[in-house]
Amino acid sequence: RVDIVAGDQALAMALCVPKCRVVVSEQVVEQLEAAEFRALIEHERAHLARGVAYASLVLGIATMFLLPRAREQLRAAWRLAVEQSCDGIAAYRTDALTLASALLKYARMHRPRTLEPAMVSAFDEADLGARIRFLLYPQTHVIETTSGLRWWLLASLPIAFALHELGEF
Repeated sequence: RVDIVAGDQALAMALCVPKCRVVVSEQVVEQLEAAEFRALIEHERAHLARGVAYASLVLGIATMFLLPRAREQLRAAWRLAVEQSCDGIAAYRTDALTLASALLKYARMHRPRTLEPAMVSAFDEADLGARIRFLLYPQTHVIETTSGLRWWLLASLPIAFALHELGEF
């Protein structure tokens, strides 16, 4: 479901409460071409399909006791990964250049928000430059795990199991 709302501020976001829907302002509808608007909608639908808003809430709760700088860095890295993932889905369903164009147009018309509610995923979250590079050059951003990391993860499984069992006592 896509809701178009009146207002003087550019707005494009996925909301999960009380029902899952995409909310877009009239200003955004007027400024974007049809293909760009479809790319924006596909991006926001990817947020809804992936349950990003609920994961954001869990991340917010899980990181609330971290030191402020570590918490913000972790949340920023997570937001960028989520946005790039949803950008990839939208680019697959539409076109990478069209989505990049929509991102740039939206960034030009949008004023930054001061609040970041947990149950909201907005179209312009995360580092815009990194998102555009990801869309235009997707192969250069593939991260491959090294064999050392795989062995470390494999070796940490018994430790994780032991800690889990100790926590149950």
